[in-house]
Amino acid sequence: MNIYSIPPLIGALFSLVLGLFVFLKNKRSEQNISFLLMCLIIFTWLSAYTIAYSTNNIKIATICSKTACTAVIFLATTFYYFIIAFLKIKKEKIVVKIFYIISFILLYIFIFTDYFLSGVYKYYWGYYSKAGILHPLFLIFFFSIFIRGILLLFKSLKYQKELSPTKRNQIKYLLIGLLIIGFGGIDFVPKYGIEIYPFGFLFILIFISITAYAIIKHHFMDIRVAITRAGIFIFVYSLVFGLPFIVGYIVKSWFIPTFLAVLLASPSPFIYNYLRTQAEMMLLKDQFRYQAVLRGIAQTILKVRELEELLKVIFQKVNSALEPEFIGLYIFSKEKNLYILKYNQTQSKHNLPKDIPLDSSLINSLSQNKKSIFIPQDNLNLPFETISIPFFSQDTLFSFLILGPKPKKSPYLESDLIAFDILSSQASLAIENCIFWQEERIRLAKEEQLKRQRTMDHFSASLAHEIDNPIFAIITLAGVIKTIILEELKENIPLDKLSLLTDRLNRIENDLLRISKMIKSIREFSSQTKGEQTILNFSDVIEDFLNIVEPQFKYEGIVFKKEIEQNIKLKGNKIHLEEILINFATNSIHAVKYNNKKEIVLKVYRNTPKTFIIEFKDNGYGIEQYILEDIFLDFVTTKASSEGSGMGLARVRKIVENHNGRVWAYSEGKDKGATFFVELPLAI
Repeated sequence: MNIYSIPPLIGALFSLVLGLFVFLKNKRSEQNISFLLMCLIIFTWLSAYTIAYSTNNIKIATICSKTACTAVIFLATTFYYFIIAFLKIKKEKIVVKIFYIISFILLYIFIFTDYFLSGVYKYYWGYYSKAGILHPLFLIFFFSIFIRGILLLFKSLKYQKELSPTKRNQIKYLLIGLLIIGFGGIDFVPKYGIEIYPFGFLFILIFISITAYAIIKHHFMDIRVAITRAGIFIFVYSLVFGLPFIVGYIVKSWFIPTFLAVLLASPSPFIYNYLRTQAEMMLLKDQFRYQAVLRGIAQTILKVRELEELLKVIFQKVNSALEPEFIGLYIFSKEKNLYILKYNQTQSKHNLPKDIPLDSSLINSLSQNKKSIFIPQDNLNLPFETISIPFFSQDTLFSFLILGPKPKKSPYLESDLIAFDILSSQASLAIENCIFWQEERIRLAKEEQLKRQRTMDHFSASLAHEIDNPIFAIITLAGVIKTIILEELKENIPLDKLSLLTDRLNRIENDLLRISKMIKSIREFSSQTKGEQTILNFSDVIEDFLNIVEPQFKYEGIVFKKEIEQNIKLKGNKIHLEEILINFATNSIHAVKYNNKKEIVLKVYRNTPKTFIIEFKDNGYGIEQYILEDIFLDFVTTKASSEGSGMGLARVRKIVENHNGRVWAYSEGKDKGATFFVELPLAI
């Protein structure tokens, strides 16, 4: 074996391995099977020439050269078979059969006559087949098949509107490969007596490499990058292989070319990588720029504390960096139980959906993969090269971006996906950080609220005590005055005036007693309770409750009605039960605040032999349906953020649960009023 037989041997093995690799990816695919057949023919062709270059036996060289050429006969036909399998054009299969029949006829002529092959030449690299008188006719047949295949690809690309963008990109790659394969025709030149080493097989190998890439990959590198890489590869390795062969042809010796080939082969990978890197830096300058911006975003967002601001920053910075055709940021809505479009901007005709349901295939893919994904074209009617970047909170999909194609339709590269995944992980961390700070603020606010409440309870109890003492003195004084007037001065006061004074003193005494009773209820409600439960009459709970809130009802101009069934007894904590009613009253007062007619109705009645119902109804602003089931959860409120903490009804729920009861609310919707229900067990 001489040095000139090594390149075709390497090429033969490469084509065999590549063909098997693609075939094993999908053994049932006609496309992959036809590609394997094409690679096997290339393997046979190059293997036969490897032997022809290595032998000194002219008979063996002639047989091997004919074997190589007969393999080439079927190369064009198998290529065409691959094209129609790739494009799935069934009607062209009859044409393939015709080409195969012609190929078998040519095979017979090649083997048993000298019309197409008339022996071999002896060149410096070894024996090579000699073209016969009719060989040009074979070339016409050979290149006609390739041209017909190229035309099919162009026709499909231009006229088949149903082709997916992925398929279109695959066709573009094949067309690039076919432009390169044209240089492979140089291998026919030595058949006509021109001593040029047949290195055209290198272009064939480049073609099948590009084709394999197009078959296997669903998303591709920038075509500009693909062309540049192929061009640099051809340039570098043409020098590596071509220069030694030229020198060998001149000096008529294999020693110097071998030394030169080894010398050039050592630095060639480094030269190729250097030239490729420099070229790609120029081509992908904009790509590197926005990837650097994305990495900068990842570092910046960790400093943001407000969730709303964080999502807005992510949206704006990604949009500014990439300038895609369209971009949308979706966030999960607990109220609607789906993902809603929070921010949106488009520079094309494509409109993003306003919401995406939880059972969408996109949501499932993002939740399962937990990384950036390309969105299939048939998903949400979005175009090819649409990508989604997910953001998680505790392994749950919290939000995600949808990015349309980049400017100039350039594809997203693997390096883009890496940058997006970095952004995804950092944004997810930032989201959890914001949620933590939000919960921490709520916790601190709650603690502060409880602290103020305890302070006010203590202050109210102290104030009530201070007020109760002088009120008691006034009551005593009013009693003394009434006694003096009625018993000692009644003879000296006219009867009408005596009656008026007596009535006024009785009213003063009664009002003071009512105030004293109200203060007693406030002191009792403000006192610390350990939660002990005793048997009590619910009427006592209502009496103390009314002592506290009736003055506010009158002040707010609220018509308060009550329907209380008597002798309802239960086991409970009086202070806690009062707290339930006061919470309901506070919410209702707020709800009817801006009504012209303000009404609140309290009903208490038995609903079963073992339970009774507290029904608290108002004609206020109501409760929307989406929040009705969650109204008793922590931090859920229908009030403005500055007016309520969402803890009152949550406290009611906990108290009711401690009393082995249940609580719920009903409302027909906005401005339709609301009714709160509590069901508690009767004392047995």
